[in-house]
Amino acid sequence: MIKTLQKKFILVSTCVVALILLAVLGLINVMYMRQSNNEIQEVLKYISQNHGELPSNINLKNTTMNRLQLNDESPSQIRYFSVFIDSHDMPVHYDLSHITSIHRASAKKMVRKILAFEKNYQWIKGSPFQRLKRLQQNHLSFAYYISKPDSSGQRMIIFMDTSYFDNSNHEIFNFSATFGLFCLLAFFIIVSLFSKRVLHPIIENTEKQKRFITNAGHELKTPLSIISANTEVTEALNGKNEWTQSTLNQVKRLNDLVNSLMTISRLEEQQNLQISTVDLSQVTLKIAKEYRSTAIKKGLTLSTTIKEHVKVKAEEKTLEELLNILLDNAVKYCDPGGIITVNVDSKGFSNKYLSVSNTYQNGDKIDTSKLFERFYRGDTSHNNKISGSGIGLSMAKGISDFYNTQIKANWHDGIMTIMVSNFKS
Repeated sequence: MIKTLQKKFILVSTCVVALILLAVLGLINVMYMRQSNNEIQEVLKYISQNHGELPSNINLKNTTMNRLQLNDESPSQIRYFSVFIDSHDMPVHYDLSHITSIHRASAKKMVRKILAFEKNYQWIKGSPFQRLKRLQQNHLSFAYYISKPDSSGQRMIIFMDTSYFDNSNHEIFNFSATFGLFCLLAFFIIVSLFSKRVLHPIIENTEKQKRFITNAGHELKTPLSIISANTEVTEALNGKNEWTQSTLNQVKRLNDLVNSLMTISRLEEQQNLQISTVDLSQVTLKIAKEYRSTAIKKGLTLSTTIKEHVKVKAEEKTLEELLNILLDNAVKYCDPGGIITVNVDSKGFSNKYLSVSNTYQNGDKIDTSKLFERFYRGDTSHNNKISGSGIGLSMAKGISDFYNTQIKANWHDGIMTIMVSNFKS
């Protein structure tokens, strides 16, 4: 249990840190990309205002640029070109003097492509999606801007090579991903090394509880044995009566309770059980056969539907204990003259399960989500006609958790079913 708690602590804390890193680094990347888009728009806007040229005597006082500062050297550093189109969307002039990777044919193709796009997707004009328009050509990324028509209906389309910005954004993303993974790995190693120290108070408290249960169990066994022996001597001398029988019944009940508590404590301490491949079908048939006579004595019918050779990874002793708990619970709470059904089956390679069902008309009054809590009993009146301490199913839950299987209780149409599924093969 301690190792399970430690693993959960490491997993949860690592997931929390991963989410924080993802949020922070993601926000940085989004802000960086937004800044890039703003700078590209600033340049396109400036070129448009100067009739398709980026002049050498640049003087921008209020600019939002951080990486690309417009200065006298910018015309030789920024790659762009412009195309003028008439009112019929036909190119009339090409200015390709500021770029070498694009020729007239490529420029004409790009113009046709963006005009077709603008025509087909007019409904997104002006939306955030179209705030910065982009186009791929010759393995390069371009941003473009279409000016408004002048008095003659002529428009200007400006294309700017944004490879510098894209490469810069890509580098920031790669750095963020590498940095985030490094931080997450470092945190995982640190929290793994110090998790036991962090959980030390909980571990110490749990160990004290285990020792208390074990010691108390051993201390209680001695007086219970003496009480039982004295009562038997009294019966031998004076004969049996309802008082001695009541005492012996209560001693037996206390002994069962102590044994169950000590079994739970031992199960939680066991971290290295002898796990092997066990034939669940054979073990279930064996335990069901032992309970068949008990069921007949109570006027019950016990039937089995067991698929052959369902193999699971488990320890046979604890697997038998799990089946004993489930069948004992079914026999105790089955309706008079009812039916108990034991089922073992497999669906696919990994989904192997067993279930124990019994007729129980009053099951609608039971909160099945609490059945596996310690000392919870479906009979809220704690009627002593049904023997039991209320910790049997909590022991079944403990065994199920140890094997990393799933145990569930379900009541439907007068049938109570407890299923243990997802056994490892």
